Amino acid sequence: MFLCAELFVNRAGIGKWNDVQCWKSRAAVCQAPKSPVFPTQSFSDSRCPTGYTFYGISCYKLNLAPLVRNAAAASCASESASLSSVNSEYEQAFLNVLMRDIEGSYWIGLQKKGSTFEWDNGWTYQYTKWDDNEPSDIKSESCVIIDSGKWNDITCNVKLPSVCQYSLVDPPTTPPPGICPNSTSGYQGYCYFVEITRSKSWVGADAACKEMGMELASVHSQAEVQFIQSYARQISGLQVSPKLWIGLRKDLDASAFEWTDGTPLDFWRHMVFVLWIQDCIIESLSLFAIKRL
Repeated sequence: MFLCAELFVNRAGIGKWNDVQCWKSRAAVCQAPKSPVFPTQSFSDSRCPTGYTFYGISCYKLNLAPLVRNAAAASCASESASLSSVNSEYEQAFLNVLMRDIEGSYWIGLQKKGSTFEWDNGWTYQYTKWDDNEPSDIKSESCVIIDSGKWNDITCNVKLPSVCQYSLVDPPTTPPPGICPNSTSGYQGYCYFVEITRSKSWVGADAACKEMGMELASVHSQAEVQFIQSYARQISGLQVSPKLWIGLRKDLDASAFEWTDGTPLDFWRHMVFVLWIQDCIIESLSLFAIKRL
């Protein structure tokens, strides 16, 4: 048995989240990655510093010396590198192979600054590989490790090996470009697609998203909520937009909600929205969207 979350985009309760029984009928907003467009410039390992292994657009080096997080970052910086970022499942897989002889965990360049996580080298925090029930949201745990291929936030004063990354390109100042299917609207690194049919239960909306290669939407910023609100009104032609299913769900026996796309619940306590119990039914159009990688 589950509770599912809906997002209010009407004027009366705009921006608020509500947990409601999953069988009820709602519109839905879904997500899927843009088709990526990568630079055509090629690179080679000849540009890597001595001792580094080339992959993609960067060079990587394993540092076996157990160091606290700041010391590990300083060690990388002394070679004009940084603790590694992980921007795709392919890069994650490469690190898994590179670090296969490490028993236990190692530092990467992700750190919590204020209310959000940021990469040391300036790359956009989009791809994630958090372990179950991570990040833990404990104030003292602001530095991130990889352990058995999954991410975990811990205190920064633990001595661990690390992996340095020497990037051959500068990080983009905007989300990377991509291609959206026809009849969609792009926002940041995401594309949104709307289907005006009929409302569905959460399970029905989730299945419809998956049939299209998407997921029910996760929401990670107020700007993202505002875009969904505006786009829902534009597509529906209604001055007051419907309530929308989003990909937030909680097993009644569980202690916390989770996004179905696996992204961290990193926007919950910092937003101006509130979550409360309400039991009501609304019939409205179905809204589907495609979200960035």
